[in-house]
Amino acid sequence: MNKFLVDVQEIKGERAVLTYVGTIERRLPTMAGEVASLELSSNFQVTVSLQGLDHLLQLRRQCAIDRAKVGL
Repeated sequence: MNKFLVDVQEIKGERAVLTYVGTIERRLPTMAGEVASLELSSNFQVTVSLQGLDHLLQLRRQCAIDRAKVGL
């Protein structure tokens, strides 16, 4: 599974809600003997405790990198 951090919402400087887009790719054989690719995507959220301002900045940097990867 590939997961990309696409949003960081700070809550009172103590916690952050992280939104990820997760994708799972499966390769399946078809009746004709070829291989088809199926990609499933889902959003999910995780709440984390912030370990100071540096932690929040690190999450925001990762979010910017991941958003660029998924074209947001």
